[in-house]
Order: sequence, then structure tokens, then C-alpha cells
Amino acid sequence: MYQNLIDAALDQKQIFNMIRQGSSKSVVTGTFENKTVTCSLPHLTKESEMWSMLNVLSEEMLGCSNFFSQSSLNTCEKCSNRT
Repeated sequence: MYQNLIDAALDQKQIFNMIRQGSSKSVVTGTFENKTVTCSLPHLTKESEMWSMLNVLSEEMLGCSNFFSQSSLNTCEKCSNRT
């Protein structure tokens, strides 16, 4: 999922820099400033850790709180303000 976000980003460096580094075998790559860079993701042992990490990333991206969630939340203030 993280790799997909980086690949789809208009500014890969911006998204890449939001991702928390870790020491797992899962690696993401990004290309910016004419270089390819890699980052190991954190080792997650619980599903709740994954959701927490995704929610932090969503907040940093200023995204909708419903974008990464186990279930639909209430109406997102960010989305409501765009109408």
C-alpha cells in the first residue's frame, strides 16, 4: 500500500518523507532528485499497529479520516469543508 501511495504521488519525495522508517524486510522505493531511494518499513506485530501507522500517514497527508479505516467513520470535516 505504501509503495502504491509513493508511485501515485505527484511529489514522491513529499510522501516518501512522511513514511516512518523501520527495520523490517518490507522496503519501499521512491525516485526524486534523479536518485532512487529505499526505506525499510517498521516491523508491525499487531493489526492495530498497522491501522495506527496508516492513520498517522493519512493525517500527515491532510487526507480524509475515512481513507484508511477499518470501518466507516462519521462525516469527515475535511471533506465537508470542500463543498
